[in-house]
Amino acid sequence: MFPWTKLLILEGVGVLVAFAYNWLQDERDKIPVPAVFLIGAFLAFVSYAKYIHADTDRRAFEQVSSIIGIHALQIGITVAIVVLGWMVHWLKTLNQKLYGWIEVGFGTICVFSVAEGMSIGGSLFASWVALGGLAYVVARGFSNIAEAKKIAADNL
Repeated sequence: MFPWTKLLILEGVGVLVAFAYNWLQDERDKIPVPAVFLIGAFLAFVSYAKYIHADTDRRAFEQVSSIIGIHALQIGITVAIVVLGWMVHWLKTLNQKLYGWIEVGFGTICVFSVAEGMSIGGSLFASWVALGGLAYVVARGFSNIAEAKKIAADNL
């Protein structure tokens, strides 16, 4: 199976998960259809990058940096992450409860990734610091879910 075929399958699964979320929500908690596809694309990309195509990410980084230079690549990554952060903020303004669940899911995926990289005999300080930061991300996710429920209850 071609890598892009796997990515499209994951995109479909991500979209189905987002539509299932919409189906389970009250009418006021539903998210716009374009956001459903954005969430599906995000889930597909994370799954694809982590579990299917992880062996080529370093080579791709090296190839792109050899073409445009390491500093341009670093600036590009910085700009992309800031734009992604703005998009996630926009999602939070649309649906704080969904944002909280995404935070919990993202934190869980990252915790598994960090724990998977821990090994006996090496320095684990950076891993424990990362796990502590991810505990905060997951806690914020649950806080956002609770805040959204409280706001919804107050608006009834």
